[in-house]
Amino acid sequence: MSPELKAEVVKQAIHSFGTAGTLESDDGENMETCTWSNRGPQTRKGVMNSQMGQINDGEHPELPGIIGKNFIGETSYRGFYRFWAEMMQAENWDAVRANDATWKDVLLKGAAQANGKERAA
Repeated sequence: MSPELKAEVVKQAIHSFGTAGTLESDDGENMETCTWSNRGPQTRKGVMNSQMGQINDGEHPELPGIIGKNFIGETSYRGFYRFWAEMMQAENWDAVRANDATWKDVLLKGAAQANGKERAA
């Protein structure tokens, strides 16, 4: 495939499936507006749990990666932003590769902390 054609494929993919794409859009608006409910006085009277199944994240004995107990959850979001944070903090590609063996630790630590808080509540 020529470089020009590759560039055109990338351009079309971004226009179709990117953040402002016509066929799919990301959850940017949802993520921005989901906190608007925190402005009201009723919200300040209670405790908001935004862990969305984090207490159920864990390793499967036969499958790779971190999985959630439920079909719908935020396990994939946590994985994406964990890797994004790793990329932002890494000084080079070797630093990213060095984390290959320990990438699960952050997600499992978060699940363990959520489990501890859940039991204490």
